[in-house]
This record gives sequence, structure tokens and C-alpha cells, in this order.
Amino acid sequence: MRDLIPYELEYLFSYAADCDPNFEVYDPSIFGGFRLTGYIVGGWVKGDKINGKLKPFGGDWCHGTPNGTQNVNVRATIETDDGAKIYMPYQGRNDIGGYEDVLKYKKFIFPEQVRNAIHYQLETDDPRYEWLNHTFCIGFGVAKFTDPVVVRYDVYAVRTKK
Repeated sequence: MRDLIPYELEYLFSYAADCDPNFEVYDPSIFGGFRLTGYIVGGWVKGDKINGKLKPFGGDWCHGTPNGTQNVNVRATIETDDGAKIYMPYQGRNDIGGYEDVLKYKKFIFPEQVRNAIHYQLETDDPRYEWLNHTFCIGFGVAKFTDPVVVRYDVYAVRTKK
């Protein structure tokens, strides 16, 4: 079954999002677990296909479940070096653990670093980057909950082999 649709990954860009370390935590959320909001305050984008910066707004509205799973839900905007704006929403999941700390200490204690796997739905109205509107992308990265808080990803297009 693995040969149903052969694919390959094409590297597009890497980025680092600088985040405000003062997260808003709602615990418990109405869905169980906790709700956390972290805000993007800037960042950079560099790569083979896209270069620029992250605009200083947007953020992650994630939901942490009682079993330690965190569902990432981010909205961000890239401004390319040549002036295009690319809307970059992404979702994913990681194992953040630590929920026992919430129950025991009534406070969530972040691990120093968490690995993430996510998917993107990039969109733009700029004709130079219109190809992004038709491209399924995935990313792999880490969130470091030190001071400063930085989230870094490598982003790839998933291409079918011909």
C-alpha cells in the first residue's frame, strides 16, 4: 500500500517565532485539560523559497488534554523580503506531559523543550507566491519554553512523484 501515491518532501523554509513568555492559561477549560494562549511578538523566516519576517501579532490558542497531549492551533503572518503577505495558520499535536503538575500544584509547569509535527494551509493573494495556495505543507520543530520563548520549524511541501 505504500506505493499508492509515492511522495517526496521539498524543503521550503525555516522560521523562528519569538513568543511573549506571559502565557494566558485557563485551567480547567470547559473541555477538560487546559487552554493556553501564547502570542507571537516577531521572528524570522529563511529558506530556499521564502525569506522574510513574522509579523508581531498572531499566536497559539492550544488545548492541553488531561493525558498530556497538546493540540496546537496557530495563526501567524509572514511578510516576505519582497513585500508579499502570507497567512500561515497551522495545527498539530505534541506530547507536552506535565498535567499532573496542574492537578498537584494548580500550576502548569512547561518542559524545557517540546517536539512538534504540524501541517500548514498557507495562503496569499500575491501572484509570485500563488503556488502556496495549492501546496500541502508539513513542519517539524521544537518549542523551547526558556527565556526567551522561541518556536522553530522547518517547513516542507509534500509533492507527489511522477
